[in-house]
Amino acid sequence: MAGTRTLSTQSVRVSIALAMVLCFAACDSPQPPGLCGSIPEQTLFVGETATVNFCFDDPDEDMLDCLLVSSDPGIVTAVATGSTVTVTAISPGNALVTMIATDPTGLKAQQSFRVVVPNRAPVAVGTIADREVMVGDSATVDVSGNFSEPDGQGLSYAATVSDSAVADVSVAGAVVTVVATAKGEVTVTVTATDPGGLAAMQSFRVMVPNRPPVPIDTIPSQTIEAETTAALDLLPYFNDPDGDSLAFSAAVSDSVAVAEMIPAQTVFLGESVTLSLTDYFSDPDGDHACVRRLDLGRQPGHGTGFGPPYVPVLPTATVYRVAYPRRTSRAARGCLT
Repeated sequence: MAGTRTLSTQSVRVSIALAMVLCFAACDSPQPPGLCGSIPEQTLFVGETATVNFCFDDPDEDMLDCLLVSSDPGIVTAVATGSTVTVTAISPGNALVTMIATDPTGLKAQQSFRVVVPNRAPVAVGTIADREVMVGDSATVDVSGNFSEPDGQGLSYAATVSDSAVADVSVAGAVVTVVATAKGEVTVTVTATDPGGLAAMQSFRVMVPNRPPVPIDTIPSQTIEAETTAALDLLPYFNDPDGDSLAFSAAVSDSVAVAEMIPAQTVFLGESVTLSLTDYFSDPDGDHACVRRLDLGRQPGHGTGFGPPYVPVLPTATVYRVAYPRRTSRAARGCLT
């Protein structure tokens, strides 16, 4: 019959056999593992841990060999127990944790999640005690115990002073040194900074007191003639420990100065004597000196003479009394010029 194709029995058998071979080949082709879920991002502070479960599905139901990897073990570590993974935050930063599953034929699948470890700022601990430092002296303060770093990172320290004219400040490691240069008061501010740039601050005061001048020698006695002046340089006899300039003032114990010695007098019992001291004393205001008149009474058992009179120096008196070494019976009231 025209247009009709007849297949022999042998040809049909060959076609069926070829189809069966192709079918078996398709059924024996392995399939890679697949994922059966996702893991969200984890946020942990240093020292904290989290547990997650990886999930893989193998179409061929083969046993899978799993490999766990952390992109930065210095930030996050990961340990697997079966499909359960425990991650631990080591230091601030970000890391990617990945599990790779491999079937016996080498086909692979992998699943990852991110772990974020936030950086926390240093914290001030306690207070730094105030200091008193003399001009030219220094004080050191170890501030390592005055700051805490919650993430366990190292800190760098810096310090500033509120008035560089009063004190200088420097830092070596965690030791702050303050040098006093002038009297006054300053505030020293210490800053502790972690590797991520977060910082904490503490302040303390430094007092530089004013110290009084001190004598460094004895001023020698001076002899000055009447109605003359003399100059004395006082700078060699005093020192200011703070290096300040000094202003000087002077005072005398008595404004009345003796001009010359009073000559000796001889007075007999029952007699009286009046001395004018205008020849022997001078007054800064130009007034005459004044003397009390003394009458000497009889004193049995004493001789006929007395020694020279003396005049006691009184700091504020302008009236002077002529006295004798021995007691008198009475003193006349009044003042003679």
